[in-house]
Amino acid sequence: MTEIIPECDVTIATFADVLNAAAIDCTVEKGGDIYVTTFLFNFWISIDEERKFVRFYSYWPVAVDTPEDRIYQFVNDCNDSLILVQFSVTEDRQRFYGHYMMPYREGLIKSHILRMARLFSELFHQAVEHKDTEDLLGVESLDACASIPDAAERGAVH
Repeated sequence: MTEIIPECDVTIATFADVLNAAAIDCTVEKGGDIYVTTFLFNFWISIDEERKFVRFYSYWPVAVDTPEDRIYQFVNDCNDSLILVQFSVTEDRQRFYGHYMMPYREGLIKSHILRMARLFSELFHQAVEHKDTEDLLGVESLDACASIPDAAERGAVH
């Protein structure tokens, strides 16, 4: 039977419990967000209680010499070609962000939380590692870092 978390129980503590029960490494930070480190790309989870959304988000620095028009085109290309995640760049063009807002009115299905966590990480990794063909983000290869023998000890790339 499908396990549903009732709307009133959608909290950071509940999310941390769901992730920990699935052997997904995470920590609750001082600000109240969850930092997830098990997947290809680390990310955070926060809860907007007022609007009833769970937010998955992460970022990667933009290379200092990246032309303004190229980073905006890259963001648009990622938004056009990758599902689920909404990509953006900060006004000062120093960080490339991705986020996904998951509504939780009426509750959440536990397996959906786990699928979204994995998928969010995979999509952000794909944007940074495989869509950035011009090295706008200054990434040589995240896959090379992940393949280093002690990578499991260090956690995922971020």
